Amino acid sequence: MAPAEFKELKDQLKDLLDKGFIRPSISPWGAPVLFVRKKDGSLCMCIDYRQLNKDQQLFAKFSKCEFSLRSFLGLAGYYRRLVEGFSSIASPLTTLTQKKAKFVWSKVCEKSFQEFKDRLTSTLLLTLPVGTDGFVVYCDDSRVGLGCVLMKNGKVIAYASRQLKVHEKNYPTHDLELVVVVPLIPF
Repeated sequence: MAPAEFKELKDQLKDLLDKGFIRPSISPWGAPVLFVRKKDGSLCMCIDYRQLNKDQQLFAKFSKCEFSLRSFLGLAGYYRRLVEGFSSIASPLTTLTQKKAKFVWSKVCEKSFQEFKDRLTSTLLLTLPVGTDGFVVYCDDSRVGLGCVLMKNGKVIAYASRQLKVHEKNYPTHDLELVVVVPLIPF
């Protein structure tokens, strides 16, 4: 890249960073940057993603990701009261997260993982709402995201979760829980 193009690249990246359109990344993935001259003579930055899109194997196997297992168990734990026999199903997976345990993904672990997926996504778990009274909302928030479960007579009607928006990270806990409940009012 020519020195003039490199200076223009630094200026454009700094401008985009200052405006909050981009953020620093330590990702090993990268794409070449090209400049195209506009009609007015200024340079337009273009990113060539063709090489990146050639790679089809973007995700590691779950059986090799210890950090993904912790994340999955954390999310599954949120629905603990909806999964009968939660602790017995989770037992093979939780032993892998112990400090001195070696991470070896066995058939028992795979069976436990598939059982969780089946139970959390089974159609028998969700029901249609009947009537207008007796609804219960269980909600939870963290500094990262929101989640809630709408229930009636001990049966799940709906799940909801999302990440926090930038301005919502400053909200107190009771306001965050209200942010979860308001979209459920139509139910």
